[in-house]
Amino acid sequence: MLFINKLYIYTIIIVAICVLFCYFFFNGFKKAYVMPIFNTREELNNNASWKSYFEDIYYDIPAVTGISDGLSNYPLDTSDFFLLYKEPLDDAGIYIGSEFISNSCKEIEVKNNIVSTIMNNWSTRDKEEYWLNKLRPFNCLPDNTFTEIVHTQGDPMGGGTWMYNVKGSGIWFDVGKSICYRDHQDAVTEQLGKKCDDGGCDKHLVELMSTLAGKGYKSVQFTEHGDQHCGLRAMEIVHTTGRGFYACGFNPDDSDFGTCVAATFKAGWEHNYGCSCDSSRTVLNCDFTVT
Repeated sequence: MLFINKLYIYTIIIVAICVLFCYFFFNGFKKAYVMPIFNTREELNNNASWKSYFEDIYYDIPAVTGISDGLSNYPLDTSDFFLLYKEPLDDAGIYIGSEFISNSCKEIEVKNNIVSTIMNNWSTRDKEEYWLNKLRPFNCLPDNTFTEIVHTQGDPMGGGTWMYNVKGSGIWFDVGKSICYRDHQDAVTEQLGKKCDDGGCDKHLVELMSTLAGKGYKSVQFTEHGDQHCGLRAMEIVHTTGRGFYACGFNPDDSDFGTCVAATFKAGWEHNYGCSCDSSRTVLNCDFTVT
Protein backbone atom coordinates (compact mmCIF):
# COMPACT_ATOMS: atom_id res chain seq x y z
CA MET A 1 0.00 0.00 0.00
CA LEU A 2 2.82 2.40 0.91
CA PHE A 3 4.54 1.63 -2.39
CA ILE A 4 1.34 2.35 -4.35
CA ASN A 5 0.83 5.68 -2.55
CA LYS A 6 4.39 6.74 -3.31
CA LEU A 7 4.01 5.73 -6.95
CA TYR A 8 0.77 7.71 -7.14
CA ILE A 9 2.45 10.81 -5.69
CA TYR A 10 5.47 10.50 -7.98
CA THR A 11 3.19 10.11 -10.99
CA ILE A 12 1.29 13.30 -10.07
CA ILE A 13 4.57 15.20 -9.65
CA ILE A 14 5.91 14.01 -13.01
CA VAL A 15 2.68 14.87 -14.83
CA ALA A 16 2.60 18.31 -13.18
CA ILE A 17 6.19 18.98 -14.25
CA CYS A 18 5.40 17.93 -17.83
CA VAL A 19 2.31 20.17 -17.94
CA LEU A 20 4.22 23.16 -16.59
CA PHE A 21 7.09 22.57 -19.00
CA CYS A 22 4.77 22.38 -21.99
CA TYR A 23 2.89 25.49 -20.89
CA PHE A 24 5.98 27.64 -20.49
CA PHE A 25 7.63 26.21 -23.58
CA PHE A 26 4.75 26.84 -25.95
CA ASN A 27 3.74 30.16 -24.39
CA GLY A 28 7.23 31.43 -23.74
CA PHE A 29 8.58 31.01 -27.25
CA LYS A 30 6.25 32.56 -29.78
CA LYS A 31 6.96 32.32 -33.48
CA ALA A 32 7.63 35.46 -35.48
CA TYR A 33 4.75 36.10 -37.88
CA VAL A 34 6.00 35.79 -41.46
CA MET A 35 5.07 38.97 -43.31
CA PRO A 36 4.94 38.78 -47.12
CA ILE A 37 7.31 40.53 -49.50
CA PHE A 38 5.92 41.86 -52.79
CA ASN A 39 8.63 42.20 -55.42
CA THR A 40 6.48 44.08 -57.93
CA ARG A 41 3.32 46.14 -57.97
CA GLU A 42 1.72 43.41 -60.05
CA GLU A 43 2.39 40.86 -57.29
CA LEU A 44 0.69 43.07 -54.73
CA ASN A 45 -2.18 43.86 -57.08
CA ASN A 46 -2.77 40.12 -57.56
CA ASN A 47 -2.91 39.46 -53.81
CA ALA A 48 -6.55 40.29 -53.04
CA SER A 49 -6.11 40.29 -49.25
CA TRP A 50 -3.16 42.64 -48.91
CA LYS A 51 -4.37 44.81 -51.78
CA SER A 52 -7.66 45.27 -49.91
CA TYR A 53 -5.87 46.04 -46.63
CA PHE A 54 -3.60 48.68 -48.14
CA GLU A 55 -6.46 50.30 -50.03
CA ASP A 56 -8.35 50.52 -46.72
CA ILE A 57 -5.44 52.20 -44.89
CA TYR A 58 -3.79 54.17 -47.72
CA TYR A 59 -6.57 54.44 -50.34
CA ASP A 60 -4.33 52.81 -52.98
CA ILE A 61 -1.38 50.47 -53.35
CA PRO A 62 2.02 52.12 -53.86
CA ALA A 63 3.10 53.14 -57.32
CA VAL A 64 6.13 51.55 -58.95
CA THR A 65 8.20 54.63 -58.14
CA GLY A 66 7.69 57.28 -55.52
CA ILE A 67 5.99 60.48 -56.64
CA SER A 68 8.17 62.68 -54.47
CA ASP A 69 11.58 61.01 -54.87
CA GLY A 70 11.30 58.85 -57.99
CA LEU A 71 12.72 55.83 -56.15
CA SER A 72 11.32 52.32 -56.47
CA ASN A 73 8.71 51.27 -53.90
CA TYR A 74 9.44 47.61 -54.64
CA PRO A 75 10.26 45.13 -53.32
CA LEU A 76 7.74 46.03 -50.61
CA ASP A 77 8.57 44.20 -47.37
CA THR A 78 5.53 44.33 -45.11
CA SER A 79 7.66 43.36 -42.10
CA ASP A 80 8.92 46.96 -42.17
CA PHE A 81 5.56 48.07 -40.78
CA PHE A 82 5.17 48.63 -37.05
CA LEU A 83 1.40 49.04 -36.80
CA LEU A 84 -1.31 46.82 -38.29
CA TYR A 85 -5.03 47.45 -37.74
CA LYS A 86 -6.94 44.33 -36.74
CA GLU A 87 -10.37 45.15 -38.19
CA PRO A 88 -9.10 45.96 -41.70
CA LEU A 89 -6.92 42.82 -41.55
CA ASP A 90 -9.97 40.74 -40.64
CA ASP A 91 -12.02 42.39 -43.38
CA ALA A 92 -9.26 41.54 -45.88
CA GLY A 93 -9.12 37.92 -44.72
CA ILE A 94 -5.69 38.24 -43.08
CA TYR A 95 -5.56 36.50 -39.71
CA ILE A 96 -2.70 36.50 -37.21
CA GLY A 97 -3.11 33.50 -34.91
CA SER A 98 -2.56 33.57 -31.15
CA GLU A 99 0.56 31.45 -31.57
CA PHE A 100 2.28 34.52 -33.02
CA ILE A 101 1.15 37.05 -30.37
CA SER A 102 3.05 37.83 -27.19
CA ASN A 103 2.97 40.76 -24.76
CA SER A 104 5.82 39.26 -22.74
CA CYS A 105 8.63 41.76 -22.15
CA LYS A 106 11.23 38.99 -22.17
CA GLU A 107 10.38 38.44 -25.84
CA ILE A 108 9.53 41.98 -26.89
CA GLU A 109 12.85 43.31 -25.61
CA VAL A 110 14.91 40.91 -27.71
CA LYS A 111 12.82 39.77 -30.69
CA ASN A 112 12.30 41.82 -33.81
CA ASN A 113 8.85 41.57 -35.46
CA ILE A 114 7.20 39.66 -32.60
CA VAL A 115 3.50 40.56 -32.72
CA SER A 116 1.97 42.20 -29.63
CA THR A 117 -1.32 43.91 -28.84
CA ILE A 118 0.08 46.56 -26.46
CA MET A 119 2.42 49.44 -27.25
CA ASN A 120 1.84 52.09 -24.58
CA ASN A 121 0.88 51.63 -20.94
CA TRP A 122 -1.44 54.63 -20.60
CA SER A 123 -2.91 55.00 -24.09
CA THR A 124 -6.52 54.15 -24.80
CA ARG A 125 -7.45 53.02 -28.27
CA ASP A 126 -10.75 53.02 -30.09
CA LYS A 127 -9.77 50.11 -32.34
CA GLU A 128 -7.75 46.92 -31.88
CA GLU A 129 -4.22 46.98 -33.20
CA TYR A 130 -1.25 44.70 -33.72
CA TRP A 131 2.27 45.97 -33.13
CA LEU A 132 5.08 44.34 -35.10
CA ASN A 133 7.91 44.92 -32.65
CA LYS A 134 10.93 46.98 -33.76
CA LEU A 135 14.19 46.95 -31.85
CA ARG A 136 16.29 50.04 -31.18
CA PRO A 137 18.16 52.12 -32.19
CA PHE A 138 15.83 54.78 -33.57
CA ASN A 139 17.44 57.49 -35.68
CA CYS A 140 16.75 61.22 -35.90
CA LEU A 141 14.77 62.31 -38.96
CA PRO A 142 16.10 65.12 -41.18
CA ASP A 143 14.24 68.44 -41.41
CA ASN A 144 11.12 68.52 -43.61
CA THR A 145 10.64 64.75 -43.50
CA PHE A 146 7.14 63.29 -43.72
CA THR A 147 6.76 60.33 -41.39
CA GLU A 148 3.84 58.23 -40.15
CA ILE A 149 2.67 58.85 -36.59
CA VAL A 150 0.03 58.01 -33.99
CA HIS A 151 -1.42 60.18 -31.22
CA THR A 152 -3.91 59.63 -28.41
CA GLN A 153 -5.92 62.47 -26.86
CA GLY A 154 -5.26 63.67 -23.32
CA ASP A 155 -1.50 64.20 -23.32
CA PRO A 156 -0.37 64.34 -19.70
CA MET A 157 2.48 66.67 -20.63
CA GLY A 158 0.34 69.77 -21.15
CA GLY A 159 2.31 71.26 -24.03
CA GLY A 160 2.62 70.27 -27.68
CA THR A 161 1.12 67.25 -29.42
CA TRP A 162 3.03 64.13 -28.40
CA MET A 163 3.18 61.44 -31.05
CA TYR A 164 5.01 58.20 -31.79
CA ASN A 165 6.79 57.59 -35.06
CA VAL A 166 4.88 54.53 -36.34
CA LYS A 167 5.14 53.14 -39.86
CA GLY A 168 1.80 51.67 -40.92
CA SER A 169 -0.54 54.19 -39.28
CA GLY A 170 -1.50 55.78 -42.60
CA ILE A 171 -1.29 59.27 -41.05
CA TRP A 172 1.64 61.50 -41.96
CA PHE A 173 3.27 64.45 -40.21
CA ASP A 174 5.92 66.75 -41.67
CA VAL A 175 8.52 67.33 -38.94
CA GLY A 176 9.45 70.67 -40.59
CA LYS A 177 12.34 72.40 -38.87
CA SER A 178 13.15 69.86 -36.18
CA ILE A 179 15.61 69.25 -33.37
CA CYS A 180 16.51 65.85 -31.96
CA TYR A 181 17.53 64.67 -28.49
CA ARG A 182 18.16 61.36 -26.79
CA ASP A 183 15.70 62.02 -23.92
CA HIS A 184 13.66 64.79 -22.27
CA GLN A 185 16.41 65.65 -19.79
CA ASP A 186 18.85 66.45 -22.59
CA ALA A 187 16.45 68.95 -24.15
CA VAL A 188 15.52 70.58 -20.83
CA THR A 189 19.20 70.98 -19.92
CA GLU A 190 20.24 72.46 -23.26
CA GLN A 191 17.21 74.64 -23.93
CA LEU A 192 16.22 75.75 -20.41
CA GLY A 193 19.37 75.20 -18.37
CA LYS A 194 17.37 73.20 -15.82
CA LYS A 195 17.48 69.73 -14.31
CA CYS A 196 14.64 67.29 -14.01
CA ASP A 197 13.78 65.95 -10.54
CA ASP A 198 13.13 62.33 -9.60
CA GLY A 199 9.57 62.65 -10.88
CA GLY A 200 10.78 63.33 -14.42
CA CYS A 201 10.72 66.39 -16.66
CA ASP A 202 6.96 66.87 -16.99
CA LYS A 203 6.86 70.18 -15.14
CA HIS A 204 9.32 71.69 -17.64
CA LEU A 205 7.77 70.44 -20.87
CA VAL A 206 5.26 73.26 -21.45
CA GLU A 207 8.10 75.77 -21.19
CA LEU A 208 10.30 73.57 -23.36
CA MET A 209 7.73 73.44 -26.18
CA SER A 210 7.16 77.20 -25.98
CA THR A 211 10.89 77.85 -26.11
CA LEU A 212 11.45 75.58 -29.09
CA ALA A 213 8.47 77.02 -30.96
CA GLY A 214 9.86 80.51 -30.31
CA LYS A 215 13.09 79.44 -31.99
CA GLY A 216 11.19 78.29 -35.06
CA TYR A 217 11.16 74.55 -34.42
CA LYS A 218 8.01 72.85 -35.63
CA SER A 219 8.91 69.60 -33.88
CA VAL A 220 11.28 67.94 -31.45
CA GLN A 221 12.27 64.27 -31.58
CA PHE A 222 13.24 62.00 -28.69
CA THR A 223 14.96 58.78 -29.76
CA GLU A 224 15.32 57.06 -26.36
CA HIS A 225 12.40 57.95 -24.12
CA GLY A 226 11.14 54.48 -23.28
CA ASP A 227 7.74 54.95 -21.64
CA GLN A 228 6.07 52.27 -23.74
CA HIS A 229 5.07 48.75 -22.72
CA CYS A 230 8.36 46.92 -22.09
CA GLY A 231 10.44 50.09 -22.35
CA LEU A 232 11.76 51.71 -25.51
CA ARG A 233 9.79 50.58 -28.55
CA ALA A 234 9.17 53.77 -30.55
CA MET A 235 10.54 57.26 -31.09
CA GLU A 236 8.63 60.30 -29.82
CA ILE A 237 7.88 63.24 -32.11
CA VAL A 238 6.29 66.33 -30.60
CA HIS A 239 4.52 69.07 -32.57
CA THR A 240 5.65 72.05 -30.50
CA THR A 241 2.61 74.27 -31.14
CA GLY A 242 -0.01 71.52 -31.28
CA ARG A 243 -2.57 70.83 -28.56
CA GLY A 244 -2.27 67.18 -27.67
CA PHE A 245 -5.14 67.28 -25.22
CA TYR A 246 -7.32 66.87 -28.32
CA ALA A 247 -7.41 63.75 -30.51
CA CYS A 248 -6.68 65.72 -33.67
CA GLY A 249 -3.91 67.81 -32.13
CA PHE A 250 -5.97 71.02 -32.19
CA ASN A 251 -8.98 72.44 -30.39
CA PRO A 252 -12.01 71.37 -32.47
CA ASP A 253 -13.86 74.54 -31.39
CA ASP A 254 -11.32 76.80 -33.11
CA SER A 255 -12.63 78.38 -36.29
CA ASP A 256 -9.59 77.19 -38.27
CA PHE A 257 -9.65 73.62 -36.88
CA GLY A 258 -10.21 71.94 -40.25
CA THR A 259 -7.54 74.01 -41.96
CA CYS A 260 -5.02 73.30 -39.19
CA VAL A 261 -5.53 69.55 -39.32
CA ALA A 262 -5.51 69.34 -43.10
CA ALA A 263 -2.31 71.40 -43.25
CA THR A 264 -0.50 69.47 -40.53
CA PHE A 265 -1.54 65.85 -41.13
CA LYS A 266 -1.73 64.00 -44.43
CA ALA A 267 -2.99 60.64 -45.72
CA GLY A 268 -2.23 58.27 -48.61
CA TRP A 269 0.86 56.27 -49.54
CA GLU A 270 2.94 59.35 -50.18
CA HIS A 271 1.14 61.87 -47.99
CA ASN A 272 -0.55 63.18 -51.13
CA TYR A 273 -4.08 63.28 -49.69
CA GLY A 274 -5.59 65.70 -47.22
CA CYS A 275 -6.69 64.63 -43.76
CA SER A 276 -10.19 65.01 -42.35
CA CYS A 277 -9.96 64.25 -38.62
CA ASP A 278 -12.96 63.31 -36.46
CA SER A 279 -12.36 65.02 -33.10
CA SER A 280 -15.00 62.91 -31.33
CA ARG A 281 -12.71 59.88 -31.43
CA THR A 282 -9.98 59.22 -28.88
CA VAL A 283 -7.10 58.97 -31.35
CA LEU A 284 -5.76 60.95 -34.28
CA ASN A 285 -7.50 59.71 -37.42
CA CYS A 286 -7.67 60.60 -41.09
CA ASP A 287 -10.36 60.25 -43.69
CA PHE A 288 -9.12 61.03 -47.17
CA THR A 289 -9.73 64.35 -48.86
CA VAL A 290 -8.44 65.26 -52.28
CA THR A 291 -6.00 68.17 -52.18
